[in-house]
Amino acid sequence: MRYAVDDVQIGGGTIPARGAVVAWIGSANRDASRFPDPHVRPHPRQRQAPGRVRLRAALLHRRAPWPG
Repeated sequence: MRYAVDDVQIGGGTIPARGAVVAWIGSANRDASRFPDPHVRPHPRQRQAPGRVRLRAALLHRRAPWPG
């Protein structure tokens, strides 16, 4: 949780000074004014692919012989 230092105007509302602010990560990318279909999640494989690529690269690097 964070607290506003000053009054802040955001999204047509006001967060008063010393007002509590919480970031809800689960609501990320759900702004209908910015995303064409905010309530449809990408296919799970699309989200996992970059992680699998990084994991594979890390494992292959680890298996490589140590220099020296």
